[in-house]
Amino acid sequence: MSFFEVELTRVQVANVWRSESPATSEKAAKLQALFDKRMSKKYEEEKAFFEKKENGGAKFRLTDGKVFELFQSEKTIKVPIKFQVKGGTMTWYFIAPKDETHQTWRDELYMTAAVGHLTVDQHCEKYWRGTNSFHLKWMHTRESEDQCNHNHYRLENDIDANPAHVKQHLLGFVAAQREIDEERGLGVLNPSKEESLTDKFLDLNEANEISRKFNIWWIKANHSGQAKEVDVEGEHILLPDREESLVSAYKKSPKQALTPEDEQEWNEHKHEEEPCRSILQGAPIKEKMNIVKAGIRGTGSELANTRQVSWSRHAKIETIVRKDDKFTKPP
Repeated sequence: MSFFEVELTRVQVANVWRSESPATSEKAAKLQALFDKRMSKKYEEEKAFFEKKENGGAKFRLTDGKVFELFQSEKTIKVPIKFQVKGGTMTWYFIAPKDETHQTWRDELYMTAAVGHLTVDQHCEKYWRGTNSFHLKWMHTRESEDQCNHNHYRLENDIDANPAHVKQHLLGFVAAQREIDEERGLGVLNPSKEESLTDKFLDLNEANEISRKFNIWWIKANHSGQAKEVDVEGEHILLPDREESLVSAYKKSPKQALTPEDEQEWNEHKHEEEPCRSILQGAPIKEKMNIVKAGIRGTGSELANTRQVSWSRHAKIETIVRKDDKFTKPP
């Protein structure tokens, strides 16, 4: 396998919304009609009206071009979390129906990862997505992953992540879960004293074990040349005779190579792509951390959804509106 992925040991339990589509929600139907007519300004005005406390304080989500009204629910589901490394991108996935869990809960992981990622050498703080082909082929292993809520954490100039980068990210993640980290002060979740010892998503032992597994995978996947035996992380490994590394061959494979249509999309829209934006150029980590905690996920441009290459199974979305999953900074 020419990418690395692992599910965390701790399966989370998350609350889910009761979602009503336009078929059963009058408000969702009204917003859907405006969205379908590409009336972005009117859509946002009407949505803001419905969301006002004096008008009932309705909540909505917009998923793949479909509007849903949200209602509180007692329902919970188990949600595995997957950590993946492909090329220069580290990604955290929620293995659950898209957008049905609460965004505020998902943001706990996203912000933890974002703060932890600031400790990584050559990290990107955020990026701007301009093209679909580049995004799906360079940052995902399969297009279906786009149907899970996730966030990418990238490295400068799309260099491949090495074991040092991954270990820094994972140890930074662990530190960022905690209320107090005397060395770096990264706390983002603000747990109680008791909770700070349990590490909500990932503990130090598991972070080190994932780092160990990645190191073994990295050596195997990047080996080329004559066969040899090596000892890595306490394991004896036989590396076979190979003219080209698995990673190099994977990058050239039809699944990964850009088609002529992909190249056309890239050439027309690459000016929108910013692979590595800086939050605050030259600022110390604590200043950057405060900005990340205020709500920067480092995702991408809605413009990319207004076009799709022919091989994509995603529908083209004509209307651009503000996202409904805004992060609210906790008190």
